[in-house]
Amino acid sequence: NNLGSFEYRPETGVNLKESDRSTGVDTATAMNVGYMPDRWFGYSAVDLVVLTTGNRAFFETLAQDKKRCNALVEWVRRGGSLVISGGLNPDVLNAIPELVKLLPGMLDVAAKKQVRQINMSWRVLEGGTGGGTFNLIGNDKSPLFVTPLKPFTNRRFHVIGEDGNDKLIVQSAFGMGRVTYVGFDLDRPPFAE
Repeated sequence: NNLGSFEYRPETGVNLKESDRSTGVDTATAMNVGYMPDRWFGYSAVDLVVLTTGNRAFFETLAQDKKRCNALVEWVRRGGSLVISGGLNPDVLNAIPELVKLLPGMLDVAAKKQVRQINMSWRVLEGGTGGGTFNLIGNDKSPLFVTPLKPFTNRRFHVIGEDGNDKLIVQSAFGMGRVTYVGFDLDRPPFAE
């Protein structure tokens, strides 16, 4: 089955994207928790893992697989980069203590809200000059859900994006790696369109 430049292999549950020759970037999407590495060195060819909470069943299965959760945590601790996106279903993250300890702050599931738009201001570097603003606009068919993070005061962190007082993109180190929490869904419109 060919989905544009993606090839879905139903026998493996993995989407593979053809290499972008101009950048040398390859992407893969695991549609089945069983295809995630169960040892940290299984991520050795990976530069970045993006976990999105839009697929509740995926996270419920991952919560039961401590070996794969621990492999991901150990990979981050040894220098991996992880992005965790949690807008609509942030509660599934709280069900996986291995992932919760990676977060640069505390998820307040009760603070989850549906909004018509996000007016994001962002910074490139802490104390740096880069940054800007952008708006994400939802609609009745594809509403936006946000779940802000309350950064820990005992851990160094960098707020990359916020909407008013809501910290929506927060990054911190974990061991030799880096974890970025995004408080809206990267696997839903407008990003998944």
